[in-house]
Amino acid sequence: MTHSPIAIIGIGFVKNEFAKFVENEDSEVAKSVVDVKSVNSGGVAGIHEALRAGVLLKTVKPVTHLRGSSSCRRNLEETRKRRTKRHLRV
Repeated sequence: MTHSPIAIIGIGFVKNEFAKFVENEDSEVAKSVVDVKSVNSGGVAGIHEALRAGVLLKTVKPVTHLRGSSSCRRNLEETRKRRTKRHLRV
């Protein structure tokens, strides 16, 4: 089973302990952890801090890549259809 990219953010040593816990409990989920980073605040403020600092970009890039490949596939399909129509008219 493939999991979405995971970033573990937090204050102090808690995030590192949680990352170790995930590794020990479920190695498949642990493979999806793309980053473990410190922030100065907990809760929503910490999430906003991580967003401003760009920490969460590693979790977004794989999703963006998938969207891009999906767009490419659609564009290639449209190009193929146009070529086929053009070929049939000749």
